[in-house]
This record gives sequence, C-alpha cells and structure tokens, in this order.
Amino acid sequence: MSEEYDAFTQPGSSEPMGEPLGPDKALSLVCALWLLNSAIGAVVALREKLPAEWVAGVYVGRDASAGFFKGGGTALSPGLPMMAIQAFCTILSTRSGRAGMAGSAGLTLLGVGGTIGVLVETITYRVLSPKTFNHHKAAIVLAAIVLTPLMSILSWRRLQQLRRGR
Repeated sequence: MSEEYDAFTQPGSSEPMGEPLGPDKALSLVCALWLLNSAIGAVVALREKLPAEWVAGVYVGRDASAGFFKGGGTALSPGLPMMAIQAFCTILSTRSGRAGMAGSAGLTLLGVGGTIGVLVETITYRVLSPKTFNHHKAAIVLAAIVLTPLMSILSWRRLQQLRRGR
C-alpha cells in the first residue's frame, strides 16, 4: 500500500508543511535603498572627480571614473561590479532554497565589505567633520553607514531562516 501525499503535506503525514518562505520585504527595501544611494554617490563622485581614498593612504585611487567602472569604487560609492553583484544577490535572496541562501550569503558578505569600505574611506570623516562638513555628501555617507550594516544583519537573518526552512 503506497502512501499518498501532495506538495503541501509532510510525506507520510496529513500535517501541513506550512507555506514556503516568502521574500523578506525589509531586506529587499534596504537593498534597493542601498543601490539608489550608491548610484547617487557615484554620480556625485564622478561629477566632482572624487576617487576612492582610504584612511592613512593605504589606497589612493587616481581616477574616479576608472575606479567606478573597474571595481575599486569612488569616494562616495562602490564600483559598478559590486553594485551589479549586489543587485543579482538581492534578486536571488527573494527566492527560497539554495538560490535564496546563495543570495542572502552574498548580501551578507557585500554588506560587511561595504561597511568596512565606508569606514575606511577618508571622505567619510571629511564630510562629517565640523570644519569641512558638506550636507549633501554627508547624507550619502550617513545613508551608507546605516544601510550597509543593516543589509548584513537582515541578509544574515534571512540566511538563517532559509536554513531552518521558516
């Protein structure tokens, strides 16, 4: 005698498995805002020719445009490759299963990297300093300071939910 079951019940049981885990709307919103903020930062940095420059001269970019398109980023944004990977991971993170886990893991790593990036960038301290404060650039920097760790936290939470299947 074979047991019958469908996609919504546990094999060998009439108990429902529960609904599949849907996308995390907060994570998707934070990722969209991060991409928007990064795009605005890139436009400002490219217009004002602001290459990436890390604290203590560890890294000093020469050309904002080359840094943006090749991956090193600008003073106010990550590079285009990182933004493209982040957009792809955001789409994947809305799925369930392995694809969702891969997207969420990628967003976690990108968020950690982005958090480090904004904290080592000299413009962060320059635009927030009382002597050299610039409210337009400070808004971009502050948004990055909030959104990148938030993206890491929410994507880590999403990854854990997908692993548990809830």
